[in-house]
Amino acid sequence: MVSDAEVLDDPFDPNHLAITPGILICVPPRSPLPRLRPGSKFVKGPIPLAWIQTASRLPGKALAVGMFLWFLVGLRKSNSVPLNLSRVGIPQSTASQGLRGLETAGLVTVVRRTGRPALVTLRTGGSGP
Repeated sequence: MVSDAEVLDDPFDPNHLAITPGILICVPPRSPLPRLRPGSKFVKGPIPLAWIQTASRLPGKALAVGMFLWFLVGLRKSNSVPLNLSRVGIPQSTASQGLRGLETAGLVTVVRRTGRPALVTLRTGGSGP
């Protein structure tokens, strides 16, 4: 027969699981992930975090130009895209400076073509400082 002392020390006793009166456990509800409206444009990923971190340390609008490049790459499903800087939505000289920064950091390679948009290739594997 089991003594009362042994019952109190039993770690598997269901009474040990009872909630103490006066204690309320609240778990906040999870908020749903944001959803895009049908027809909304988005940047397709995954984008390597190291790429974003390197681009974010560059001066000017390099990160904005880079995000636009990632958008075009997702749209065309190709790592090399013609980049018309007038479509970026920032001044031409600023966009050119951002593109040069991405190129200098090793995040992209650029083939400049006379009379045509530059052909930009995203570099993801082991690129950048």
